[in-house]
Amino acid sequence: MANHVKFQLNNCSVSGNRVEFDVFITNDGTTDMVLNSSQFGVNIDPLCLGSGFTMQSVTNGYVGNTEVSPPLPSWTAQANRSSITSLRFSTPPSLSITKDTGLKFPVGKTYKLGRFYIDSATGFVSGLMTNLKLQDVVSAGKTVCAVNAWVGASTILTGIQPPNVSTENICSI
Repeated sequence: MANHVKFQLNNCSVSGNRVEFDVFITNDGTTDMVLNSSQFGVNIDPLCLGSGFTMQSVTNGYVGNTEVSPPLPSWTAQANRSSITSLRFSTPPSLSITKDTGLKFPVGKTYKLGRFYIDSATGFVSGLMTNLKLQDVVSAGKTVCAVNAWVGASTILTGIQPPNVSTENICSI
């Protein structure tokens, strides 16, 4: 398990038509890394979206973060158009971030990538938000949890995705 990363979805809350949650990332492999960029997908059970739901009624985005320094590139968020129940959050790979300037990610280190949100104009069905899950399998139309990083002494940027990425969903609403 030399190159391995764990994503964790935690601290979920619902207020009105908004769900907020934190995403953490841990280097649980055996080799230090330097991060360049990251992405993750969040899947929502369609049952929690309520009646009248359409893709245009959902927005998602980045609330903020203070733990990652130097910061990863700006977060972007979008719905995966091919799947109304899968939302994408990503930082684009950056040519301005080098192995010397990227986020040091030693073995055992956990970072809070940030606090994120999902808004639904039609609201959410109470009691079903435990069905919010990180995407941990490569699948057409969905955004898998992954990172781009320099691993160990390598000067080559490496994409790390399942099976070298695992997820944990701790979301009890």
